[in-house]
Amino acid sequence: SWIAEYHIDALRLDAVHAIYDFSAKTFLRELADAVRLEGERLNRQVYTIAESCLNDTRLLEVSEVGGYGIDAQWCDDFHHAIRTALTEERSGYYVDYQGFGNIVKTFRDGFVQDGSFSDYRNRRHGNSAKHIDPIRLVVCTQNHDQVGNRLLGERLTALVSFEKQKLAAAAMILSPYMPMLFMGEEYGETAPFQFFISHSDPALVEATREGRKEEFRTFDWVEEPPDPQAEDTFMRCKLNHQLKREGQHQVLYNFYKALIALRKSEPALAFPSRDRMEIEVMKPHSAFVIRRWTFEGEIFTVFNFEENDVTITLPWPPGTWIKIMDSADCSWNGPGSSLVKRMTPSNPAELCMAPHSTAVYRREE
Repeated sequence: SWIAEYHIDALRLDAVHAIYDFSAKTFLRELADAVRLEGERLNRQVYTIAESCLNDTRLLEVSEVGGYGIDAQWCDDFHHAIRTALTEERSGYYVDYQGFGNIVKTFRDGFVQDGSFSDYRNRRHGNSAKHIDPIRLVVCTQNHDQVGNRLLGERLTALVSFEKQKLAAAAMILSPYMPMLFMGEEYGETAPFQFFISHSDPALVEATREGRKEEFRTFDWVEEPPDPQAEDTFMRCKLNHQLKREGQHQVLYNFYKALIALRKSEPALAFPSRDRMEIEVMKPHSAFVIRRWTFEGEIFTVFNFEENDVTITLPWPPGTWIKIMDSADCSWNGPGSSLVKRMTPSNPAELCMAPHSTAVYRREE
């Protein structure tokens, strides 16, 4: 098998929403069962991960309750919530998202569209993922579809400020979900990722060109898309890995590494659970605090999605808290931070958050 002979540790299943299977025991369920059994035979964990836009937890449910038993699935709502909070995009499938409020909902519940009406689809869409272990939902702020299916293939780097890039990275990596990075995002790659092909059939090439134009009609894009068959389209997309050693790109690269290290080293972040998580919105501001804890430690993270400074008072009882991450710090090429490094019961827990920033505090025993 692929798993045994090639040491594959996971299968990423493409576009399962496009599989029409009315079998009593579906192909996806059979595949998930076969992969699980092969993993048991080899005495190691082998995962199945489904790309799906259905927002249907049946993919993850066990077969005893009619599910398919897939280990994890995409949560595109997280991407769409972040995108609409940080940009002005509201066309195409973004019409169903309103930015900040959706970010709070996806942090709390997973899916934003969990049975609500979708204007884009003109019907109700999705079901609730509140009962699903959050680590089984895969989230991103960029991927090959969300970038490649844009008219010009612009990455987030080309669309938002450096502070917004850091905020998006922190929201993803410090979320309770499984973060997925797109190649080059960790250092702010500037090359676009445009849709490209290399087909020998002229009819297929033309059909692909027309299909791309048709796909973009629901968006507010007026330019012509790049020719997917042209070699120049492919060449424009090549990564420049040298960037990660230069200026602001290097800072962003180190910021991503620091976030990943933080998630791995802090038990409250490394072992996510909805039962050990509280979220408080700092009304009337577009800011929220997420508190997470285990027996080994307690963390709170503040996210400010506003264009302005926001002063907040923490909703939890005072304690001794140590700042361990602040995206506004000058060390991260931020505007500078006024946040205290240490909060104690005698030092009120009032924080003035810089625009589009995040900060993490650890409780000290």
